[in-house]
Amino acid sequence: MKQKRLVVFNILLITLLLVGFISAQVSDNFFNGIKPTVEPPNVKLRCFGDSSPDNTISCVFWESLSFIDYMWNGNADLGTIGWFAKYLFLALIVILIYSSLQFVDFPENNGLKFALSLVVGFLSTALISTSEVIGLMLSYTALGITLITFFPIMILMFFTVMISAKANPMGIFFQKIMWWTYFAYLLIKAGFLLIAKGFYSTASTSSGTEKLFQFFLGEDYKVLASSTSGSVLTVLVIVALAVWYFAIKRNDHMVRWINDNKVEAEKVAQESDIKRSAAYDKTRAQAMEGDRDLIKRR
Repeated sequence: MKQKRLVVFNILLITLLLVGFISAQVSDNFFNGIKPTVEPPNVKLRCFGDSSPDNTISCVFWESLSFIDYMWNGNADLGTIGWFAKYLFLALIVILIYSSLQFVDFPENNGLKFALSLVVGFLSTALISTSEVIGLMLSYTALGITLITFFPIMILMFFTVMISAKANPMGIFFQKIMWWTYFAYLLIKAGFLLIAKGFYSTASTSSGTEKLFQFFLGEDYKVLASSTSGSVLTVLVIVALAVWYFAIKRNDHMVRWINDNKVEAEKVAQESDIKRSAAYDKTRAQAMEGDRDLIKRR
């Protein structure tokens, strides 16, 4: 059994690496014309050498933090929602990998599963440029809408099913927090853009409203609002409200429904095993009866 799980885990890991490589190639071609607004840092290893400080460990720690801060440094012209999109993307990748590891139940230690998911998720997102992540998560093309609606809902549903099947209280609480996070992101993203589109068309934006839109949507919110279809934004708002109703307000009912279906599926599987066992016993009994008749004839 463990050998089978190891094979499945290796296949899953190879698949993730291939998907990451293909995604990198596609994104490189897709965003070939996009120039990142954040320049590479001038990394100097001042913690070592002739002029190294007394406390080398502390120096390395703070330099590491500054490098990570650079890797996650958001573009100022994209606003809070742009910064938030990167972390939501990271969380979705981590949840997808963790749920997959939970499904194959390898490795057996949950802490190791989470650590592995975090490392792979970090490498999958931190090494992608800011322009790539933001360009995908904030766009309203077919690919962008898929990434902000179908992809997160599919991952969160898979995570909810895995957690509900194991009846983990902490996991159930965490999946509800993730549903809240996704709902807030989608509602603020689509709702503010829809409102901004109305203000932009009527040219009635006040200075206070201008700052509010810039804080959530970035400096170029007028361009994004004017270039986005109002019907698309309306659909996204409806999707956000549907997520709130079905996945948040009725989260307990959803978890209970998943558990009930899990119990029903287990019951059907047990009944099928019993029927197969009964058919096997019947066939074996008939064979043994035939053997006894043959012995008597001899």
